[in-house]
Amino acid sequence: MTPDKRPDTGKRMSAQTSAQLRRLGVRIDKPHPGPESLGDILAQLFVARGWGSRTERSALERAVSDAVRQVAGPALCSLVTPGKLTKGSLEVWVRGSAALAEFSGFHKAPLLAALRQAHPTPEIQRLRFRNLADAPPPRAASGKGAAGKKPAASQKSGPVADGKPKTGKKATSEDKPKTAWLRQRGVNHTSEGKNP
Repeated sequence: MTPDKRPDTGKRMSAQTSAQLRRLGVRIDKPHPGPESLGDILAQLFVARGWGSRTERSALERAVSDAVRQVAGPALCSLVTPGKLTKGSLEVWVRGSAALAEFSGFHKAPLLAALRQAHPTPEIQRLRFRNLADAPPPRAASGKGAAGKKPAASQKSGPVADGKPKTGKKATSEDKPKTAWLRQRGVNHTSEGKNP
């Protein structure tokens, strides 16, 4: 047996125990071969407790705010909210389509350069501007609505249009909300272009 391989004891953690640990904020990572540095262990502990993510998040928000103020001016600073950072791409939520067009068209490269200077981490490689009006609604923790009720039929996801579920069919263009809106108003939305 090599030192980096552990013997398989055949014991597995039950799903209930795993769920309880996740609820407490404990992550179960695969062990790394060899010793770990104290900094890595403390970083994992801080993230598991939620301390590291809050301070990192506030530092990122300050860096984005400062970069926007420097590049676009203080008037546009209140229209920008940083989103999540995944695989080197930082989502930036912008209020209003005009501000979105201005940021994505004119301020993207200077903002990325200012952000890299203010927040020098190699993680931020791209900026992805999104309209805040298109943001998904916040999810409830238990999968139910805020008052503990199940979501209404209009809030359910999946192929549902006009409150009638489409069973046994793939989602088509008829299931899109814009098409349903046109259908309700009696507008023919097919390629023929004829109104009924």
